Amino acid sequence: MRHLGILLFSLLLFANLATANLFGQGNLQFNRALKIDLVGTQGVASNSNYTEVDLQTFNIPVGKVWKIESTNANITKGSIVTTTYSVLYNGSTTPVIYMDDVIIYAAVVPSAINVPHQIYWLPAGTHTFSLWLQNNSSPVAWTYTGTITAIEFNIVP
Repeated sequence: MRHLGILLFSLLLFANLATANLFGQGNLQFNRALKIDLVGTQGVASNSNYTEVDLQTFNIPVGKVWKIESTNANITKGSIVTTTYSVLYNGSTTPVIYMDDVIIYAAVVPSAINVPHQIYWLPAGTHTFSLWLQNNSSPVAWTYTGTITAIEFNIVP
């Protein structure tokens, strides 16, 4: 009776493993870490329109997948074109990062879109990332760096 129980357990275990291999999505194997920097300087204009200041296109090969881990955008330097210190910083702008025409980052300020941190998986194919900045009415042009960190995985059958 005990041998019959072991045999039945072994058959069920084998059937479960065989089914998992047939219908599984495969395994992911770490390939490399990626850091994408989008850099741009906001325009100085009387309107507050957003302008695309950097666009980068990436091709993810077949058999690979990217996992977007984080996004961020910060002021990296300001060009002062006036001698008046009071216009050095006037709230500046809310940088926005797009991935394939979808907002994946917007700074958290009361008047902006609040995009919560999310993990994004990108399949094989062509993907674009872009940094958009709002025009600034003061004579200070701020340079922003938008950073995207990702992990590339090999899909192993």
